[in-house]
Amino acid sequence: MAFLLGDVEVFQVDTYRYIFPLCKRFRYNKSSQPYPAYNRGVTPFEWQRNRKLIKERLIKFISELE
Repeated sequence: MAFLLGDVEVFQVDTYRYIFPLCKRFRYNKSSQPYPAYNRGVTPFEWQRNRKLIKERLIKFISELE
């Protein structure tokens, strides 16, 4: 709903992701390496969404609550 009202800002974020194991007991047997250089920052982004479909789904959801 906040998206439809324009209360949120959308950004494209430059980030670097690592894969982490799900098992807490897992221990990696190699030494850790430094993070590689990457572009850090955020860029404002225009997110194209079907607002009509979002409104229809919200109306359906609210009507099902009764």
